[in-house]
Amino acid sequence: MGYTEGTGLGKHGQGRQQIVETSKQRGRRGLGHVVEGFEPADIEWNFEKEQIILDEEVEWIPPSDGTVPSLEEMMQWKVIGPKKRTIDDETTYCNEKVLQNILSSKSVFDILESEEMRRARTRSNPYETIRGAFFLNRAAMKMANMDAVMDFMFTNPHDSQGRPMVGSNELLYFADICAGPGGFSEYVLWRRKGECKGFGMTLKGQNDFKLEDFFAGPSEMFEPHYGVGGLHGDGDIFRPDNQEAFISFVRRNSDGKGVHFVMADGGFSVEGQENIQEILSKQLYLCQFLVAVSVLREGGHFVCKLFDLFTPFSAGLVYLMRLIFDSVCIFKPVTSRPANSERYIVCKGLRANCKPVIDYMDAVNRDLCSCSSTLSETDVNHIVDQDVMLDDAAFFTYIYNSNVKLGKRQILNLRKIQAFAQNVDLYEVRQSEVRRKCLEKWQVPDEVRAAPTRQDPKVVFETLLKKSVVFCWDGRSHGRWRKLEGMRVELPTQTLLEVEFVVELRGEGKGQRRLTTVHVMDALFLCGKDVRHRHFRERQDCLQKFVKALHKETRSDLAKLVMPDAIRLEDATHLFDKLEMMKVKGSANQLRLCFLSHTGNYFHPTGIDLIKTVKEPWSMALSKKAGRKYWFNKRMPNSSTFDCHAECIATFRDSKLSSLRWNWSPGVKVHDSQQHIGDSVPSRDDFVRYIMEKK
Repeated sequence: MGYTEGTGLGKHGQGRQQIVETSKQRGRRGLGHVVEGFEPADIEWNFEKEQIILDEEVEWIPPSDGTVPSLEEMMQWKVIGPKKRTIDDETTYCNEKVLQNILSSKSVFDILESEEMRRARTRSNPYETIRGAFFLNRAAMKMANMDAVMDFMFTNPHDSQGRPMVGSNELLYFADICAGPGGFSEYVLWRRKGECKGFGMTLKGQNDFKLEDFFAGPSEMFEPHYGVGGLHGDGDIFRPDNQEAFISFVRRNSDGKGVHFVMADGGFSVEGQENIQEILSKQLYLCQFLVAVSVLREGGHFVCKLFDLFTPFSAGLVYLMRLIFDSVCIFKPVTSRPANSERYIVCKGLRANCKPVIDYMDAVNRDLCSCSSTLSETDVNHIVDQDVMLDDAAFFTYIYNSNVKLGKRQILNLRKIQAFAQNVDLYEVRQSEVRRKCLEKWQVPDEVRAAPTRQDPKVVFETLLKKSVVFCWDGRSHGRWRKLEGMRVELPTQTLLEVEFVVELRGEGKGQRRLTTVHVMDALFLCGKDVRHRHFRERQDCLQKFVKALHKETRSDLAKLVMPDAIRLEDATHLFDKLEMMKVKGSANQLRLCFLSHTGNYFHPTGIDLIKTVKEPWSMALSKKAGRKYWFNKRMPNSSTFDCHAECIATFRDSKLSSLRWNWSPGVKVHDSQQHIGDSVPSRDDFVRYIMEKK
């Protein structure tokens, strides 16, 4: 530019001769504004102060003796007093110096702009880049982290004897409360690959479940419920009537037993009041505990997010959980930012004697609702007698040590953020390696999040042999895949089923109703899982779980998926027992043949499909001597075996190619009231007689 030292850049050498200084503006501060404690400085950070933890250890509270006080005794523990709005004197369950350092370290950031805080926090946290991986949000990765560290006690639960809690033909049931937008549930649905059913309750509005963003797991296996009004409720977990409605809903839809585990991740903005977050969250803690224990089955597990645990109220809640669970711990996963006060309570193995504690927590919540008015000057301050907790040395020592340990870690990392805010050149270089190692340890692929693409159904069909649209094909070689219209069906991606559309009838006379149902006959792919080569009975078992998981009591707009009766040939008489002649609306008072389904409805049958489950040239027969079934190869002498080997099993393709259909054309007698026409037309009696002869 023609610059000459000692002169300006003007035409005649005029103008500024000094170098223009680099702007020192930080964030959105005004130029020259200095924030005390955060002014730019060449501060260094000793990275050796902070240990990178990859192999996390879980320390459980020594278990209680199992004695649960009566409701009357616990009601005597409750103390209602003046509302408390400070926490700096809560030194019973934490070292006084540690508590004061936590509060003062937090207060430093009250004057720092939030964007500067966020950037410094992101650069300083060695676990930051784990984020949500390919899941909806960070919450999903916290759940993945805790599940893996605790030997997958949530997605693969076992009882106290080490036996699986979920049978091979059963669904894993779970509940997710106060957890919108639903990262916890997306993780579980992904891990179980559709072999589960989830129920969720959260506040309606901007924090609702975002099922359309469940890219990793099939959201079709998850059913939200918002308390009174079901889908039309408000999801306020503080309301006792909402709690009761949700509890009843979950119990009805989990075989009356309750869920295998509950996750709770409730929280709300406490901006400007971070130091009393624990006090502001006390009712949220309580209600999550109350609903969770109420929907859990015996032996079930529970995990819930907490913040500080300094007050007698919070410590009392942990004490109550210890009374009714086999094992309880306070755990902070590495995916939870080390500078915040977040931690989780994990409870394993719900005991049978939990009813008094449930009733007590319900009573406490009703008191809290009464105290929630801005005009009220009282609050529930204690829910367990202070002397009871202090006299329990094992419990008190655990809570005290946990608060001190997590407090010291929080103080260190708050100071680290402060250093990184002052020196923008500081950077945590271990982030990439930590992410790789953690994901590998938790068995989560190191992939980026991407929305699923919608493909042509014919292309998808050919690549398999994806969630918003279901297509059907009539099976004819020249037929085309078409969008399913006239009914609404929601299926997970990468699912391919053989179905029939059946008009079922409910009731009789003028009140009779018709509804089109989807009878699911067989499966090729379920949530991407190839089941074509499994035995027919195993495919049916997989389908049974699949259909059950898709059932949604709250969605009357969806067509009902039904598993039709699949009966062994030797038990065919049971099938005919379900046939009745009934009056059908629109049939001019003429009785028509109907089949009574296990759903309680009935429909007009037109015949029987016969499915062969053994692959040619193998056959199955009954050994009268041994009283057992055996398999033999018709082309190989001495090939008999009592074990059904893989080569004996008919695949989906084999079953379809060898299937037969007995059409009940006019003249076929399958019910006593019908007339049999001609010996050349087989009847029910002929069919049953032939089968009995072959047994």
